[in-house]
Amino acid sequence: MIKHSKLFGKDFDSNNDMELKPKKDGDVDVRYKNGKMTFDEYIDEMETRVTDSAEGKTIKRNAVGYFAGFGKGTLNKNK
Repeated sequence: MIKHSKLFGKDFDSNNDMELKPKKDGDVDVRYKNGKMTFDEYIDEMETRVTDSAEGKTIKRNAVGYFAGFGKGTLNKNK
């Protein structure tokens, strides 16, 4: 089996947190720490890890998250 996260001899998912399972219809089921993630999110995360590695930053992740914005009143903690 070919490891999905090994590019040019470097493993960008050494903890095996992300998993790709091809489906019969040609789509891919992607999971991160047993949670669902879209293939686009997977590509974005791999791109971030490769870029961080190229810049000398760590590629270890505690979580993959996305900023979704602020809800009403979330900035004012005094209310």
